[in-house]
Amino acid sequence: MRPRRVGTPLALLGSRSEVRYEPKGVVLVLAPWNYPFFLALTPVVAALAAGNTVMLRPSEKTPRTAASIRDLLARVFPEEEVRCWWATDPGRRAAGAAVRPHLFTGSTRWGAR
Repeated sequence: MRPRRVGTPLALLGSRSEVRYEPKGVVLVLAPWNYPFFLALTPVVAALAAGNTVMLRPSEKTPRTAASIRDLLARVFPEEEVRCWWATDPGRRAAGAAVRPHLFTGSTRWGAR
């Protein structure tokens, strides 16, 4: 995608401003229990549209919705593009710690886990 020119702030007078769309690589999406479908898939769609791959961890408090999301994503995308795992899967901390950026909605107490 080509860079898009945008207005330059007055403090930077005499320069040009543009927005460059560049994928970050792998994006980790930690979905909360409230609005589990919307707050899981909206960031997944945005990250995929930007050219990233996604690791999605739906909330363990909504197991049926999480299973539906996992089945849907497995049917639509290969595991190399979108990986959905449960919070109880082994290695959950290691998987999350290695991925930047994170996309998280919720309290800092739960985000630290």
